[in-house]
Amino acid sequence: MKRVESPSKDRDSSRTPKYRKGADRISVDSNVNEKVSDISDDITHDDSSIVQIETIRFALLTDEEFLQKYRMSRKSFAKVLERIQHHSVFQKRRTHGRKHPPVFLQLLAFLEYIGTEGGSVASDTKQRNTVSLGHDDTFEKDRKRVMGAILSLRDQYLQWPDGEEREKIASEIHQLYGFPDCVGIADGTHFPLAHKPRSSDAFAYSTRKHRYSFNTMVVCDHNKKIRSYLCGYPGSATDYRVFQAMELSQDAASHFSPNQYLVGDSAFENHWFMVPAFKKFPRKQVPEDKQKFNSKLSKLRPVSDHCIGSLKGRFPWLRRIPLRITEDVGSIVTILRVVDATVVLHNMLIEFGEEEQEDWINFDEFSDIDEADKAPFVDFEIDDELIKGRPKWKPKRTRRWELLQYFKGIFFRNE
Repeated sequence: MKRVESPSKDRDSSRTPKYRKGADRISVDSNVNEKVSDISDDITHDDSSIVQIETIRFALLTDEEFLQKYRMSRKSFAKVLERIQHHSVFQKRRTHGRKHPPVFLQLLAFLEYIGTEGGSVASDTKQRNTVSLGHDDTFEKDRKRVMGAILSLRDQYLQWPDGEEREKIASEIHQLYGFPDCVGIADGTHFPLAHKPRSSDAFAYSTRKHRYSFNTMVVCDHNKKIRSYLCGYPGSATDYRVFQAMELSQDAASHFSPNQYLVGDSAFENHWFMVPAFKKFPRKQVPEDKQKFNSKLSKLRPVSDHCIGSLKGRFPWLRRIPLRITEDVGSIVTILRVVDATVVLHNMLIEFGEEEQEDWINFDEFSDIDEADKAPFVDFEIDDELIKGRPKWKPKRTRRWELLQYFKGIFFRNE
């Protein structure tokens, strides 16, 4: 059956309301523009003058304007800059042509790029002004340098916790949510594409919710720090398929102690290292004890929604990726490098103590949460049987069954 495309809409009308280009962003820069115009009347428009103008613009922004424009506080920006500015990629000197802009301006330009839904703002007069560092091809080179410097910090800020840290995470999750030995939450999300892929497998990127997208699996801890993720699968791939492809699934023994596990929604399959919610089948009533289990789980699962919502809210580029997929595999690699840089920055900001901006989060994107009353938390000691390692010969559902029995004895017996 021939697919009927929906009527074309104005470019801004399809964007997330909070990140639609309009008067809200004009107001951020209107006063700054007037001041810059007054100061720069006598500056000739060569490379050095551009640097002077943008340096002035940067200095005149208020803290709130800076936060909205560059998606982090000035304090966190200084910390990011401190960690990348001496990277060798910025030390190369050009013998002719345009000089590289100062590192802080290159970083500002990159942050504004990933902080804008749709990426490029140069062609839209309603959009807040960008840091102008040259032509598109020149900016792309600056962007690659910044990404290279940020990604050099990947092993420092994006890594699976070792045994000692997992024990600490498990202890804190236990105290906060009552789940013993849980070391993280897994959840899937889509990163929509602004353009239809120009590739033979374009149909695979099509989904029900988005015209075209990447399906991405994220595993975070209780502090909303991303511990592992996998992006690159087309939007039609299921969450479970992407989760299976992750290294932590294929080599679980190296990532989990025998008693440790992740939690997730009902889309996941039971395993010794994965405890999903109980499925709700059509025209079938979920037993009361399983409803209560899902309610207990619903206290922990929203952490992943907030993690993903914070990532996409801080870096709206992920809500409408402007780069197009082609037959050249390099087009996908380029997108994935930008995604990787946003994840590294997300974790850096968490470690810096950057405040979460709830007004940037689109709560409509959150996963469905069980509506039953949430099970109360009580202080308790972990049952000896529960902390034993799970023999591989036991059924995959064993871990969830043991947790259910455990919660029935601790939480549900007096209800």
